[in-house]
Amino acid sequence: MSSKKGEATFYVSSGQPENKEKLSDGSYEFGNKSSSLFKPGKTKEVHPWLKFKETITIKTETLDNFCRSKSISNIDFIHMDVQDAELMVLQGGVNMLPNVKSIWLEVEKIALYKKQALKNNIEKFLDEKKLLAL
Repeated sequence: MSSKKGEATFYVSSGQPENKEKLSDGSYEFGNKSSSLFKPGKTKEVHPWLKFKETITIKTETLDNFCRSKSISNIDFIHMDVQDAELMVLQGGVNMLPNVKSIWLEVEKIALYKKQALKNNIEKFLDEKKLLAL
């Protein structure tokens, strides 16, 4: 999900901190959870073991388009952890958001990725759209 339908560069993460072990089958790589639509910034300072060696091109879709295409008119709960692209997802769902009962999202107070929206940006967007309920 993003703010527009199209294509985007996706920064693929990898790596493993020294104090974390893989599962016994070797299938789990701890660092594969930090991939993002945003180029890494302070992410590598905070987590120096994280690697961003690869980018791929992905297709993006908006929440509004997705819900329209699937005839979804209401959503009870959205759990959103999209590595600091939360504002982009919200912007792409501006028409659907009034029909969402609850959203849980992860935001940062410092920019771990370049050009990411921070907590105050998300709050401002939701407040301007009359969607902020504390």
